[in-house]
Amino acid sequence: MLGRYEFEVLTYIERKGFSGSVRETADELCISGSIVSQELESLEKQGFIAGPEGDRRITEKGLEQLEPFRVKRAVILAAGFGKRMMPATKDRPKPMVTVNRVRIIDTLLDALVSAGIRDITIVGGYCFSKLSELLDKYPFLELIENRDYAVTNNISSAVLASGRLSGGCYLCEADLYISSPQSVITKYQYASNILGSWSLKTDDWSFDMKEGLLSDIEKVNELKIEPLRYHKEVLISANDLSLRYEGAEKELFTGLRFQVKRGDRLILSGENG
Repeated sequence: MLGRYEFEVLTYIERKGFSGSVRETADELCISGSIVSQELESLEKQGFIAGPEGDRRITEKGLEQLEPFRVKRAVILAAGFGKRMMPATKDRPKPMVTVNRVRIIDTLLDALVSAGIRDITIVGGYCFSKLSELLDKYPFLELIENRDYAVTNNISSAVLASGRLSGGCYLCEADLYISSPQSVITKYQYASNILGSWSLKTDDWSFDMKEGLLSDIEKVNELKIEPLRYHKEVLISANDLSLRYEGAEKELFTGLRFQVKRGDRLILSGENG
């Protein structure tokens, strides 16, 4: 069984190969350079990757290690009215609305197909017959009708497809417009998780997970940061400060001395502005 860091480095090499830049790999994976170097050495010793220093590739043995983590199918929930998008949804479900001449759901389906996933079920409701137009481009789709969509929510659609959710499955809302598919939908997932983007403010409901159960269900208020009062004149003082990234051979800078006093303004400038 692969460890988490082994998995992250191995899936990176499966997607892109390894050109020899530990820093580039570490930056993309948000893992320290020393850990990336350790995992590269471990993966090579186990025969999961091979090749010269600047062109390491995943081996058949490495692909076998990733197979238990492969996402094999997807269920897409597409039963809702989409009334907030009226009149665009007057005669079609929201995922069938076109944006930049592309149906919203096509961006999700194309992302799934590019990840090698073709076992895809769509649960529809409102204007269900309109979804059959997708079969011209995606003949492998399975369509399920939720006849109770008008009086229930997405949970009822998920229940109709519950027999398809095990064994590595993406469960997706149908109105996701995906502009960068490879950063969202991938072939492999290490564990069950929720894919999303960070936001300081949301009108949606939120919850926590404890021992597999939902808890702390609430509607989140806008984040507010209240500065603490500090009575001293000097806020920050540094003497002979140096900085070096973990795994780097030399410091970015050394011998830095400065003070930040009340009312001072800081400007950070460099080659990138």
